Amino acid sequence: MKYSTSLLFLLGLHINHILMSLASPIAASKRSFPPFEARYSPIFFIKPESWNYTVYAYIYTKDESIMLETDINQWPGKEMLNGFSYFPDETQYSNYYSVNIPYGHYKDSYIIFSDSEHQIPEAWDEGYDLIVYGVYGETGIIGTLDAEHFHYNDVNLAYGNFARIFFRPNNRVNNYGSLKVEVYAHYKIGNGEWNSILGDKMNGDPYSGYYSLSIDLGEAEEFTICFTDGKGNWDNNNGQNFHFKKFQTYIIDRIHINIYTYIS
Repeated sequence: MKYSTSLLFLLGLHINHILMSLASPIAASKRSFPPFEARYSPIFFIKPESWNYTVYAYIYTKDESIMLETDINQWPGKEMLNGFSYFPDETQYSNYYSVNIPYGHYKDSYIIFSDSEHQIPEAWDEGYDLIVYGVYGETGIIGTLDAEHFHYNDVNLAYGNFARIFFRPNNRVNNYGSLKVEVYAHYKIGNGEWNSILGDKMNGDPYSGYYSLSIDLGEAEEFTICFTDGKGNWDNNNGQNFHFKKFQTYIIDRIHINIYTYIS
């Protein structure tokens, strides 16, 4: 009996050691940056006053290679949050709804909003283009989130004609958990002048390897942009620069895919 108990004890320690080894995190310096498709970003909907308080977002795509999440790809779709709260209080009702969507869903995808009685756009009409940080209303896309001035608990949504740029450089200096390279965005809005060199410093995320920046386009319909590390190295799309129109998804990934941009 004592032998059996000891054997079981030792076996338990061995199994526990194996499980602890499997659960141990990989050293940050050995981990590579994850594909951007797995990360999430919100979109927003300002519902008409006549709608019910429960609102759904339904997404579909024409690209068969994109595997959409089941809960958002089956009608009526995924229930949206009132504001960013999981426990909406009707006395603190926000004028907008939100839902988080994986970045990999944004390419060639469309969105439809509904409650139990209404739908936008109407039945049989094409859904609206799905755009990172997109803000939608009764007429479709009405703007993009002003990410620099918006807080998750704001009752009202801050939005306008903002371009949210994501850029991930391919270099051997940055690694998971540590960004040692600074990145600047050099751009011009519409037919205006280029901003001063080096440009605007971008915010880096050490766990995705991406740098991001919001640009207020004002009344402009398009902008042109390129990137530099401030040490003489530039990514200007082989001398062509990057040209984008407003209300699009702007993701440039130089690690997993040579160039990875979503252009509506």
